[in-house]
Amino acid sequence: MTLATFVAVLAAGAAGGVARAWASWAVARVVARAGAGTFVINLVGAFLAGVVAGSGAASGVATIAAVGFLGAFTTFSTWMVELHGRWRSGERAGVAFEAIGTLAAGAALAALGAWSVA
Repeated sequence: MTLATFVAVLAAGAAGGVARAWASWAVARVVARAGAGTFVINLVGAFLAGVVAGSGAASGVATIAAVGFLGAFTTFSTWMVELHGRWRSGERAGVAFEAIGTLAAGAALAALGAWSVA
């Protein structure tokens, strides 16, 4: 990876983090459910990752978009912390359903994203 690509990934990561904070806030204003922002952001990110993967973009551009922006925009760790908290509070069926549903929907949306630009 060149220094220019590295710096671009850092900048894209900063933009992705800001976009994630804004999007999470926006979703929380519409959907008053714990974890809704993370759920929506991760599914949108899965679709966009599929678009990047299917676009045939040059590796530097794909790295900047997927690793930089989308890596900061989506977050597996926040999702796991949120699910763990809900699991401990007794929402076990809901957590299991959301975990399985999110993984299935994420894979389907990534495939749809890749297909949409192919």
